Amino acid sequence: MALLRNARTKNGSGAYERLFGIPELGALASKAQSSAISAGNELERIIAESAPHIPELDEFLENEVMQEGVFLADKKDIRNCRTLNAADPVPDFMVFRRRNGFQHCYVVELKDGHAFDTKKVDAERQAMHRFIDHNAQNLQYGMSGHFCAFSQHDKEAIRSGFKNRI
Repeated sequence: MALLRNARTKNGSGAYERLFGIPELGALASKAQSSAISAGNELERIIAESAPHIPELDEFLENEVMQEGVFLADKKDIRNCRTLNAADPVPDFMVFRRRNGFQHCYVVELKDGHAFDTKKVDAERQAMHRFIDHNAQNLQYGMSGHFCAFSQHDKEAIRSGFKNRI
């Protein structure tokens, strides 16, 4: 679990110290930011460990028909895949699902929170669509993009937090 007491911060620009004018409060804000990032990374790791993982994504993508079930490729798998055009930024996950003869690829960007500034939302959305546009023709699956606001269950709050851009 990501905790403030475990946060490792860099001695950077001191932006938080300048903002608050109090070194201790600046250090606390820096630790909070570091812990929030760590929590997101930990969430990605937990999900990746909890789902059936695709051992070799290039080999998996060569198969015209996948077996029934749900299979996951994480960011590292996507980056290392020669079949995909995976210029940065790459999505957090690709989830492949086959059920009743229908197979689909869900491109997933995982978010621990749900409130973002407009520029970030637009950039994330564009990156998601660019990844799908560059790779849909290489895959034998339908593809769709999804943002998962993990800690928020209210769809309207998620939509609002994403500035109604998703």
